[in-house]
Amino acid sequence: WREPGPTKEVAGDDERPGKCKCASKVHGRSSLDPRSPLQERSPSHALLGLPTFGLALAITVLTALVPLLLERHTASSTLIGAVVAGEGLLALVLPLWLGPLSDRTETRLGARLPYVIAGTLLGGVGLVALAFVESVLAIALSVLVFYVGYFAYYPTYRALFPDLVPAE
Repeated sequence: WREPGPTKEVAGDDERPGKCKCASKVHGRSSLDPRSPLQERSPSHALLGLPTFGLALAITVLTALVPLLLERHTASSTLIGAVVAGEGLLALVLPLWLGPLSDRTETRLGARLPYVIAGTLLGGVGLVALAFVESVLAIALSVLVFYVGYFAYYPTYRALFPDLVPAE
């Protein structure tokens, strides 16, 4: 982290330590203040975003490649569309079912972590399987496994944030 330059004084501010001298205040402090909430967070908070980045990359690759893989095995745009649309159908059902289920789950790993682990494994299996499948049905099943893992992982991972990040 680099040291910020001098702050601009605003009329009416006093010289008490910790008092912001900038007119633009966030949570009582300037966004340029060296003690702003953004800068108080440890680098480990930034690491919470890495799994989301990996998941976004995986889903982007899957969305781009699955139609191309399916075109090798069928000329039916309806069938290709049905496989791709399966994600939307799962998106309507799985998070609504798994969210409350994870809230009621009690394990020594916590309520949500088992879903995050299972979702990660399922999503990984679905992605790896896509590299080896050779039929429309196998591609569709691989996509199904990936998206079941995705919808088991992502909502429960996001629900972990309040448990992992301090309130301040």
